[in-house]
Formats: sequence, structure tokens, C-alpha cells
Amino acid sequence: MQRNEISYMKDLGSTRWRLAIRTTPDFASSALELISRYSEHLILRAVRELSLGKTNIPSQQTAIAKLFGLTENRHAFDSPTHSWAWFREPQITAGLAHFLQEGPSHVRVERVRQFLGAAYEATGMTALLRDLTQARLVNAEAVAEEKRVDLIVQAQSEAGDVFGVVIEAKFGHHLTARQLPAARRHASSRGLTSGNTAFLVVLPHRAKTGTRVFSRPANSGWRAVEWWNLLLLFEKRTSTASDSEAFRSLRHTIWQQTYGM
Repeated sequence: MQRNEISYMKDLGSTRWRLAIRTTPDFASSALELISRYSEHLILRAVRELSLGKTNIPSQQTAIAKLFGLTENRHAFDSPTHSWAWFREPQITAGLAHFLQEGPSHVRVERVRQFLGAAYEATGMTALLRDLTQARLVNAEAVAEEKRVDLIVQAQSEAGDVFGVVIEAKFGHHLTARQLPAARRHASSRGLTSGNTAFLVVLPHRAKTGTRVFSRPANSGWRAVEWWNLLLLFEKRTSTASDSEAFRSLRHTIWQQTYGM
């Protein structure tokens, strides 16, 4: 990390940004997690600023641009949002399921692998991420609103290993008392367990989840992840071969509805 990049972080006014830089020079997921916990408003501010001027990013901001994937032409910010509509939670999760399932088999497999990888990285599930990276996936699927579970993304390897992500998506609505246990039971019927699956509550701001939700024994194993975190990590994993303009527009729309950018 260059000195001028550290100076830019100081300008953002957070000692935790500087700690993330000094301890993790390549902006790995541990730095992203640190920023996620303590300086969310700063990372969103930086995303907004860089997205507006991404064609000429000053050298002191290159580390942040690399983290966000803003230097890539395929970034979702390059595609228009669906400004003519305001999508509700079921429509957004249905859209994600649609695009993860869209296209020929090899495209579906890659999109699902990328999404699973982003979820595992966001939650620090390094062993699953390693196994997923090495696995030869032969089946992949994404379903929304199955048995009232917002989104299930699942894949199976040639060796028979199962990888999954179960998501309860939130954009301002609260969790109901039985929602997470019911989702966990349905996931179990699909062969999805804590050993092969990330169970996520994805929401705009993790701090607003409430500490009591995850302390309940019935909700054990669930983790809160912000939309910006999951989307950024997915964005870094996408490739031109497996992406599409329509899918990028949906992702940008989620950004716009959630964070106004």
C-alpha cells in the first residue's frame, strides 16, 4: 500500500480504515469485514464518489477502486437501473434467482459458483470457499420463495459434495419470530446444513438487525450480511463470459434502492 493511499484513507477520517490498510495490504476479506463492522458509512461514501468518477480514478484511490471492482468495465454501475419501478423483496430475490439460473449449463454453474463464493467470503467460511473453488460443479440451481424462503442457491459437485446459501432478504421489514427456524427446516430437507451452507440474513445495515435476533437458540447459525458487502464480493467474481447487461442492471437497481447509488 502506497503512502498517498494511506493519506486518502486519513482524509476519510477513520483510524479503522488505516488499521485495515496496514494489517491487510491487499484489501483481503478480513479488511472488508473490519470496515463492514465499524465504518460502513465511509465505505459507502467511497463507493459513491468513485462510481461517479470511475473513468479517471486518482492514484491514491486505486486500492479502494480495486476493492470495489470499479476499474472493470463489466461493473454493475456501468449499466442503467430499472428506474421505472420500485421492486419489493420477493421481486428482487426472484430476479436474482432468475439470472443465476439463466443461460446454458456452464453459465448457470459459473454464476452460482460466483454467488456461493461471495457468500462464503462475506461470512469468513474459508474452508467451504476453498472446497468450492476446487470442486467441479455439475448441478446448480437458484430458487426464490420456495416454502416462503426468500432465496436458496445450491450446487453439487461431481464428487457428490453439496454447497449452498440460504438467504432471508430484508429491505426494511423485520424478521418474524418463526421465520429463520422454518427456513432452516426447509433447507435441511434439501440436504443443506451448517456444514455445507451459509445461512444469511441480508439487509442494508447490519447494525439495525438487533442483537437479540441471533442470540436466540432457534436462530443459531444465522449471520447478518449487508447487501453492499455481498454485492461487492459477487461483483469481483463475475466474468464477462458469465455476466449479462440485464443482470448488471438488476444488481445496480439493488444498489440504487438500498443505498441511493
